[in-house]
Amino acid sequence: MAIFGNFKGTTQSEFQIGKTDSGTKISTGTQPSSDISTGDIYIDSSNSTLKVYNGEWVSVGSTLADLNVDSGTLFVDSSNDTVSVGSTASNEKLFVNGNLRLGTNPSLKFAGAYLDVQHSNGSATQLRLRDNSSGSDPIFKIYNANNTSEVFKVEGDTTTFSGNATLTGIDTLRINENGTGLRMTNVGAFDNSGGDFRIFSTSNLILSTNGDSGTAVTFDQTTKDAVFQGNVTVNNAYTLPSADGSNKQVMTSDGAGAVSFTSLNVLADTFVGGSDTYVQFNDDDNFHGVSTFAYNKVTDTLTVPDVSIAGNIVPTANVTYDLGTSTNRFKDLYLSGNTINIGTTSISVTSDNEIDFSDSANTSVKRKLVVDEIELGTGNDKIVLRKNSDGKFESKAKNRSTKVESSVKVDLDDNNTDDLSEGSTNLYYTDARVDARLTGDLNFGNATVSGTTSSGVVEGVVFQPITDYGLITANATITIDYGRVSEAGTVPAIGDFEYLNDIFGPTGDSFTVATVPNAAQPGQMIYVTDETGGATMAFSDGTNWRRITDRAIITTGG
Repeated sequence: MAIFGNFKGTTQSEFQIGKTDSGTKISTGTQPSSDISTGDIYIDSSNSTLKVYNGEWVSVGSTLADLNVDSGTLFVDSSNDTVSVGSTASNEKLFVNGNLRLGTNPSLKFAGAYLDVQHSNGSATQLRLRDNSSGSDPIFKIYNANNTSEVFKVEGDTTTFSGNATLTGIDTLRINENGTGLRMTNVGAFDNSGGDFRIFSTSNLILSTNGDSGTAVTFDQTTKDAVFQGNVTVNNAYTLPSADGSNKQVMTSDGAGAVSFTSLNVLADTFVGGSDTYVQFNDDDNFHGVSTFAYNKVTDTLTVPDVSIAGNIVPTANVTYDLGTSTNRFKDLYLSGNTINIGTTSISVTSDNEIDFSDSANTSVKRKLVVDEIELGTGNDKIVLRKNSDGKFESKAKNRSTKVESSVKVDLDDNNTDDLSEGSTNLYYTDARVDARLTGDLNFGNATVSGTTSSGVVEGVVFQPITDYGLITANATITIDYGRVSEAGTVPAIGDFEYLNDIFGPTGDSFTVATVPNAAQPGQMIYVTDETGGATMAFSDGTNWRRITDRAIITTGG
């Protein structure tokens, strides 16, 4: 397709290339349903497919009977249902003429019971694993049924069997058949038990260094002893003695290849480092001792520096040994657990980081904490709680720097009298107790009320002996002091009685229930002649007139 001139876009959502009257068109967007002809191509972007019109829109794959890309680079043969890469002829479903390269960690799967690998033309089949010139040995592995454990592995010149290996039709097992290895013929069987490699023989096991005629080492079938026919040389460096030494001797080396038996006392004088009490240990292949790690046989004392414990420290006898002494004490004790057991008492730390003192056998039983005093708080100012010299509870503030104590109050803001039990004297004031007092006999001595008074208020009443319900004895003296009254604009000035009468109405001494004056002024006192139960004295509370005997509101007796 050639384009001469300018190429302009369009505002239509569909895009077409080709003539409208003849030729093949390429369309996108909505699949064309008119003005189409055989060979037109439609690109369906919704599902990424390519369609060709041949009486109807069909997928391009269904219209291609054979596919040949780049002269055999990729060839699809629809008649034989084969695919070839690098060739146009194949009898296999997939034929790759050349090297095949797979991606990272690929997986080859097959259906059926097995996978056959064989030469295609009948020649001998060779399956080779070769290095890719990286200089590393190739590795071939076979896993068991769990696809995790290796049962067979070949890496370089090493073959590893992790399970049972069965070799059939073999009379002689040869290892390294270049003539310098070990050949074992008809020795019985090889077995792996508990990680050990074992050789089983029907009789004695003989290791020979001179073919079948020479014997070097014999493993006796009955005694299980290993008998060496010559000297035993270790690492070609030294030879073990051929004869036994004396009692309590040990084998020593002079460092130059000579090994002999030597007495222990000779070794002690030669090799032991430090004082006689030092415990000897291996220090860079030599015996060594230090003063901080010593044992005194006389005092039966072992002296050690820091000790790292990998288990529990348990004494050999119960309630017998101490941890430290009165003169040699431990400085700090670090514990990661939450309980210290002292006799039958457990000191533990709760989940809320509180210290709990309980019975070891029953944590619900708490122990007592007996102390002279308790200090609360941190910083310079603390609170000290103690029992003082007279046996009472005492609370003091204490300065940490100067140690000076000062008085401090106990905060009882969250308490009231309901939280305190009263004694037998100095009882609490309550409304019920006042009412009970007023309903009984009242005995007054001299009573004086002082303070600032308001005009028209009866501020003080003094009674000398009064008995029963307001009855006054013949020698009683009653004094009513109204105070001095000054009424501006009145000449002459009115007296106390006139002032009270003007302000509050009649204030005569004797009234009936129906004729009592206004009780708006509290503190007035009158005599009521027809009160229920008999005549009595009454006082005003600002709203009602009440009997002074029991504070009941006055009522007529009918």
